[in-house]
Order: sequence, then structure tokens, then C-alpha cells
Amino acid sequence: MNIFIEKIKDPVERQEVEFVESKGVGHPDSICDDVCEICGKALATFYKKKFKTVLHYNIDKALLVAGSARPKFKGGKINSPINLIIAGRATDKVGSEKLPVKKLIADTAKKYLKRFKLARFNIIVDIKSGAENLTQITKKKKPVANDTSFGASHFPFSRTEQLVLNARNHLNSQGFRRMFRAAGQDIKVMGIRTKDRTELTIAIAFIGKHIKDMNDYIVTKERIAEHLISKFGVNVKINTLDDITGDENS
Repeated sequence: MNIFIEKIKDPVERQEVEFVESKGVGHPDSICDDVCEICGKALATFYKKKFKTVLHYNIDKALLVAGSARPKFKGGKINSPINLIIAGRATDKVGSEKLPVKKLIADTAKKYLKRFKLARFNIIVDIKSGAENLTQITKKKKPVANDTSFGASHFPFSRTEQLVLNARNHLNSQGFRRMFRAAGQDIKVMGIRTKDRTELTIAIAFIGKHIKDMNDYIVTKERIAEHLISKFGVNVKINTLDDITGDENS
């Protein structure tokens, strides 16, 4: 093992070591982020259409609780669904009128999750009414902030960042899925640059019904690695914790 210690003072491309990670659309973190984002947009659209303004809401918390499955070559079985808990606050009453906030969020999440055709989800919406001092903000004529949150970003991407982003987007693409039907949507890409040498370590969930046996899995994984090496020109490692001497649970 090589250990590098350096001060973080120069642009990242001048550092000797660089780590970059990105998660695919089927990764639990991505699902939670995307569901909160799309549910928030649906709420804003609903408020704007009905009241001509966006009422207070804060849908920014989700928890994906893993289900259980019995993996098997040529098939497998889902024993229990994934629980997706969506939490936050939203204006659910104006005057004496109750607003269908929970139903709107549940329906929006359900529609979004249909893209994951092989997964089963149980959607739990735990949304409470907004605090009175925050719900009053939308009544002010002068625009004001309702939170102290802020975001930070940077541009342009380093070469390693762009590589990881391109690899993730390719793995998420329909073209890649047509080439490798066994590759699932739950992926994570990590790029590691050590001086001038860069490699990708990738975790890919495989779909059991498209894998005949352990040998077929090994061959498919090698084909994907060769495809990525050819496309991106760097060394690629996939599912590095595999025990190929075991069975489909390894």
C-alpha cells in the first residue's frame, strides 16, 4: 500500500492523488435525491396553479430502507419490497381547505419509480404541516429567504471528474443496457488518479435472470471491463469484492 500525504493548496490536477465518485440513477442515494427533487417540483407546480404562488414546502429528506431478495442465476426472488420514506414539511391547508399534499407526493414518487421495472417499492409519505412563521413568508410582498442553506460548486471539471461523469452517464445509457442486459441500474463509479495514472473502480448490480451461472457472470463482467477500457482508455476494475469460487450469493 502506498500512502500519500500532501497539503491541499494547489488546483486538484496539480495534486499527486485525486479521488472522484459518482452514483448512477439506480443507486439508493440517487433515488432519494431524485424523488425529493421531483416531488418538490410537483408541489410547487400544484401551488402555483391553484394559488398563483408557491406556498411553503420543504421536501428534502428521504430514506430508502433495503428490501430483501434471494439471488439466483437465471432468476431469483424478491422476498420483501424496498421501503421509501419521504419526509419534510408542506403547506397542507389554506383557510378551511385541506390540500391533498400526501397523495400528490405519493403519486409523483410512484410514477417516477416505474422506471425501475424490476424493483418493488413501498412508498411511505411522512409530511407534516409547515411551521407558522415559515408558512407566512409567502404572504410577504418583498422576497425573503426561508432558510440559511446554500450550495457550492466549481467549474471546469478536472480530467478525472470528467472521466467519472462520462463513465457514469455511459453506464446509465440505453445503448449500454442494450449491449449488456445483465447490468443493473444500481451503479457507483470511483476514479482514482495517482500522479499520471488513472483507473476506475466500478460497482455494478447484475440482474440474475440474465446470468446463467458463475462462469457467465465472470465472462460478462470481463466483457464490460474490456468495453470500458476500450472506450475510456484507463484500467477498469468491477465488483472487486467478488468471490468467484462461491455461488450467486458470493
